[in-house]
Amino acid sequence: RPNLFRAPTDNDAVKQNGDQFNDSSKPLGKWLRLGLDCVCLDEVVTSRSPNNITFKANIYGQPGKQSYPGIALAEKVMNETLLDRVPLGSYKQTIKVDENGALYVDVLFELDESLTDLPRVGLELEIPSELKEMMFFADGPHENYSDRSYSAHAGVYEGSISDSSTYVVPQEQGNRMNMRWLVLAEPGERGRLQVPKLDEDLKSTFRGAVADKQGVMIATTSDELPQFSVSRHTGISLFSARHVNELKVDQDRIFVRIDAAQRGLGSGSCGPQTLEQYKVNGGRYSLSFAIKAFGYVSSSNT
Repeated sequence: RPNLFRAPTDNDAVKQNGDQFNDSSKPLGKWLRLGLDCVCLDEVVTSRSPNNITFKANIYGQPGKQSYPGIALAEKVMNETLLDRVPLGSYKQTIKVDENGALYVDVLFELDESLTDLPRVGLELEIPSELKEMMFFADGPHENYSDRSYSAHAGVYEGSISDSSTYVVPQEQGNRMNMRWLVLAEPGERGRLQVPKLDEDLKSTFRGAVADKQGVMIATTSDELPQFSVSRHTGISLFSARHVNELKVDQDRIFVRIDAAQRGLGSGSCGPQTLEQYKVNGGRYSLSFAIKAFGYVSSSNT
């Protein structure tokens, strides 16, 4: 689904500080007034061919559709007279299936040029919660953002998906820039998913790393490398919680966020806001990637 919202950092605005709801230097109030936390698609037009399906739609924000009891800033915004829907732009998505069962996804956002300082432009995918281990080829190993990236380096890294939050006050977290591919897998008999020792045959190396695993691989199919994060919580869940003890783990799903762009972090909680070159404004944004399951036996072979 299209995703234009992020769980705000303290730099975006301190969510428990209601006095910041109308602070022009803090973008969170504006994001809520635009309804970016609850976007919908309407006026959908669908076309099909033997191997793919394309749909085009208009994107609308729905201010006030989500409620956030106990979140002071959000409650102040919700007390205002809000629009029912805010037109944000258009959305086009094409999905193609090849003979090997891989899904190829191409997405184009055309957001209104009047929109400024948005949190992100991307998609949020849902996958089964059993896929709790990950390995990725991206900038890492720690989280990084467009204005927090010099200490991160391109490489293949491994990790597990945490049930909790990195921060005491739940907020946006875990982003990695320049994703080439991401593997999510179930734990196997050989233990954790581990970065393989690379040899000249990269395909053989990868197959060896996931030999006894079941999972899914998401790979970029464009020269424009996206950002990604993986979490057991939606951005809405993170925003709704005032403290880590209020977070509720979704037992059935893991959420993968893939972004064409995301706002930099800045230092607005105690210093300057995000610099202009790291802000996300209206315009054209695209994503292209493939999704392929591995290690599963089809029902036709059983």
